[in-house]
Amino acid sequence: MVLVHSMRSTSWMQVSTVVGTWSWGRRGSPGGLFVLPGSHYADPKFSWRNTVGPTGIAFLDSAALGAQHENQAFVGDVNNGNLYLFPVNNARNGFLLSGGLTDLVADNSSELSQLIFGTGFNGITDLKVGPDGFLYVVSIGAGAIYVIRPAGPTFGVSSLPNGEVGLAYDVDLNIGGGTPPYVVAVIKNKLPDGLDPVGESLSGLPTTAGTQFFTLQVTDADQVASAKKLKIKVVKAVNITTNSLKTGKVNKPYNATLKANRGKKPFMWSDLGNLPAWATLNPATGKITGTPLAVENTVVTFQVTDALGATALKTMTLTVQ
Repeated sequence: MVLVHSMRSTSWMQVSTVVGTWSWGRRGSPGGLFVLPGSHYADPKFSWRNTVGPTGIAFLDSAALGAQHENQAFVGDVNNGNLYLFPVNNARNGFLLSGGLTDLVADNSSELSQLIFGTGFNGITDLKVGPDGFLYVVSIGAGAIYVIRPAGPTFGVSSLPNGEVGLAYDVDLNIGGGTPPYVVAVIKNKLPDGLDPVGESLSGLPTTAGTQFFTLQVTDADQVASAKKLKIKVVKAVNITTNSLKTGKVNKPYNATLKANRGKKPFMWSDLGNLPAWATLNPATGKITGTPLAVENTVVTFQVTDALGATALKTMTLTVQ
């Protein structure tokens, strides 16, 4: 099967005659072809060694499928249900092909695969560019008309991390596909108080604890949209519940444990530099141990950091008698 360029206009037409290999690589007037007066023979613009059924050609005179496909040639195949894409040269009198296709012959399935734009159309009988600029594919086998649109944008996240009251929240939604820029909106329910879509992220400062279920929608520059159901759990702000430290005694082992709640475990403990030299704070457990050597009253500020990065401070006095 071959594609040839019409000598009467700038259009293309398909020739369904089985041409064999005699036309590849030489000019002239091959035997076996009927020649009209004033006509001449030219090699086909493209040939398939194996049987195909080119039944529709369309030039996509729009950028609806992306600038890279604008003014390129699409060819339908009724035999195999394939949609082929042929890049057209600047002079628009031939194709820009590479690799094994530079001889303008699809010799095998590997070379053919380089041309395939879509499959599974179950017998294409016609191709048209619609008023919306998209490509429409008529399938006789499926009894349907398909519209070829660019793949729409999608959310790359499958779930969202927890937030915490008073802790800055900024999560990238990992949007991909479609045509940037994207617009993100909440189309069902609402985000936790204090959060909003900002660009391709959810950002803000949560103000209320609880779990919110909602649906986000992303729309790209081509007005193609997709939606995703998500949820965010906002926990209460981490809080140190220990209000005072027990009194120690000189030369007696000291043991006290700091406590915290809310936030998200595990917690990590630290002091801001005022802990007496004899005392040791375990960062994982909040336990203070050691043996004091003298009477003292030391003011110490402790900090707890939760798994989300939120912190809480509390100042207490460590007394030794």
